[in-house]
Amino acid sequence: MDKKKVTVFIDTNVFIIDLRYRNDSNFKTNRDFLDFIAKYVRGITSIVNLLEICGILSFNLNRQQIQELFYYLPERYRIRIIPSHDMDSILPETHIKAVMDIIYI
Repeated sequence: MDKKKVTVFIDTNVFIIDLRYRNDSNFKTNRDFLDFIAKYVRGITSIVNLLEICGILSFNLNRQQIQELFYYLPERYRIRIIPSHDMDSILPETHIKAVMDIIYI
């Protein structure tokens, strides 16, 4: 029997807890969820969520670290960014790079 992976959309807060709040009461459950996603299902999040994560963490990261996070997060969590996490992708009425430039400030 051909088993197809289920797709699960992951919201911003799940990544933020894992990346910054190790003392959160939900950290272990959250970490178990991310491990499950990486192993058994197809995890996705949106480019808007990825930009939100970069924006939230920009208060504690420098420009290089933010850019590395932007490119590395999908690999770290074995997820896909929809529609894309290409820096040249276009959001309605703006460029992702323009949003990232605002975050870098």
